[in-house]
Amino acid sequence: MSTRILGLAAVASVALLAVGGGQASASAVTVCSSEYTAANGTTTLPATDIGTVQSGCEIGPFVADEGGGTNLSGTPANVSNSHNPSIYQFEWNGGNLTIEELLGNNGTGTIDVELGLLSSGLSANNISLSSPLATVSISGGPSSTPTDIITNLNLAAGTYLLDNFVAGSLTDPNYAVLFAPVSATPLPAALPLFVGGLGVLGLLGRRRKRKSAAVAA
Repeated sequence: MSTRILGLAAVASVALLAVGGGQASASAVTVCSSEYTAANGTTTLPATDIGTVQSGCEIGPFVADEGGGTNLSGTPANVSNSHNPSIYQFEWNGGNLTIEELLGNNGTGTIDVELGLLSSGLSANNISLSSPLATVSISGGPSSTPTDIITNLNLAAGTYLLDNFVAGSLTDPNYAVLFAPVSATPLPAALPLFVGGLGVLGLLGRRRKRKSAAVAA
């Protein structure tokens, strides 16, 4: 009997999984898991959307050059007096996230970087974020050591803005960003459905027993 129940639960779970899979595939989701090579973020909202951040996601060529800063053989992001600010947005499914940034490999300067929720938007100056969750200033000459914007910060699921803007004299406007997520190990997709199937069959079994008891009485 138990073998039959397990078999029926498996069939019910597969059916539910097929329905759920069909619903999930109805809307395409952009995933950022490699270099995003847009030359610039936007100067106004809506920002350049790089999609859902996963391991390996980066903006521009995040490669340390021997002379310091980013290796500019690819397409870096850019912020300057004529292109200010430089804003990207991304989706995050929740959990610990580290964001690092490198300046260009020529010149000196200072840029401010802010992370915040898309829903908070820009401040009245239309350059900085109105309610940043994290702020860092990257100044001085370029370095082969990246600057941490956030380190292992547990962020709730949502859509975020990454805003770079000029904070001082800047002679190399290029930068690159690396996202390093630490994702929790998810349950297999079929496991909750399988458990749900067992629960439904258990309820049906109890109802059948009550009916049998009523007939016997």
